[in-house]
Amino acid sequence: MEPNNGQSGTASDLTNKDANSDNFRVAYNYAPPSNPWVDLTVLTNYTNTEVKETAVNSLSTTSTLGDEDDRILKSLGFRADNRSRINFRDDILGIFTYGLET
Repeated sequence: MEPNNGQSGTASDLTNKDANSDNFRVAYNYAPPSNPWVDLTVLTNYTNTEVKETAVNSLSTTSTLGDEDDRILKSLGFRADNRSRINFRDDILGIFTYGLET
């Protein structure tokens, strides 16, 4: 049990919270040793978060339950990037990174 608004400083808005989160991530890297131009990483991720809140009437001696609030947040992401290594001279190496993310 915790305050519904943690910054309010009052205990009159107590809430029972139950939160569950599932996260999945898959990544693949392709970097052939013979090709300094290719160091490719591809990644996808999925998140499913569910929060259930039940207000508790703290002014009552029986702590009756009040309003319920259910929230679900789902996200899906994708990222691909490549690092190209270039030798400008024997003692100067440049690495260029480029890609995209959603």
